[in-house]
Amino acid sequence: MDKLLEHMDALKPYIVSEEKFVDKKNAQEIENHLKELTKLSKLAAHDIQLQNSGYRISQRVLEDHIAETERVFRIGNKHFARWMMNSTLSICMSCHTQIPTASRNMKTFESLETYVSKFDQAEFLFATRAFDKAKDMFDELIINYPSANLKSDQAETAIERVITYYARIKRDPEQAISALKRYEKNDNLPKFLKGDIVEWIKSFKGWKNEPVKEFTTDQQILDFASQNLDPKNSGYLMSTDNPRAALYLKVSGILYEYLQKHPNTNAAPDLLYWLAICDKGLSNNFFYSLGDIYLRECIVRYPQSKIAKKCYSEYELETVVSYSGSSGVHVPDEVWSDLKRLKALIASPPQQGPKH
Repeated sequence: MDKLLEHMDALKPYIVSEEKFVDKKNAQEIENHLKELTKLSKLAAHDIQLQNSGYRISQRVLEDHIAETERVFRIGNKHFARWMMNSTLSICMSCHTQIPTASRNMKTFESLETYVSKFDQAEFLFATRAFDKAKDMFDELIINYPSANLKSDQAETAIERVITYYARIKRDPEQAISALKRYEKNDNLPKFLKGDIVEWIKSFKGWKNEPVKEFTTDQQILDFASQNLDPKNSGYLMSTDNPRAALYLKVSGILYEYLQKHPNTNAAPDLLYWLAICDKGLSNNFFYSLGDIYLRECIVRYPQSKIAKKCYSEYELETVVSYSGSSGVHVPDEVWSDLKRLKALIASPPQQGPKH
């Protein structure tokens, strides 16, 4: 664990900065650390207590995802590799933040000294799931814009992160409205963001007036997902100017909470599929997507489920896209072999499961 954290700590300067992550002069250093992370992830021991604290993505899927991140980076799709890296970091930290005692390396990794700007500090906190601290820093940056040399696109990201905090993590439309009204008073914000804030306030007011839904059965939660989400939106990049994203943030939070509370539910594969649809629609505009991890988990852990074929179709599409660029599609042979192996897992007749 400590050796793994050493490499993660070395990658910290590139985690929050896409500019640094894609810079050619940093490529070799990043690739070396990713290679070591791939090796170490196969050796990392995980506390058995964490397996009993709600639904957990399997160790095998995380190993495969880290290896895939290294391959995608090496092939040259660095933008895609960066969000894959941050997704992995997010889900790893969701486990390790529950460990009662932290090693010295964990404390070093969590230090903000690497980052000079408050925006980078807040982004790192958000990526490592320190959501409360991150929200407070984003809040301060937005209210005081354009101080701290905050750029307009960074202000937009900060607002998206705060929206995520209240919509997906807290699911508290009233507090979201309160925060957005504070931002509305800052006349220095770009005109396009001022307009977005007005629309978001309307969206959260609509949510506030909706009755609170309680789900007591698997079928109820699956009906809720299918009624509110559209698989055709998978991969459609919602941004701050699309208040429908509030619905996706809300729904994904509800689905995730249900899965955490019912880790052994028969609806797990279906919930993983719908969580992937949510994440693909939202992409990284609001938080680091775990969509591919959810899809792979559905295929690997539940290959006989009725939804597994849909999970595979989505996963194959996203995998091919990840190896696409201006010069065409360049999927390595080893990746095609992996896709064939996954497809073979779902080849046998599916078992009867919840309707979706």
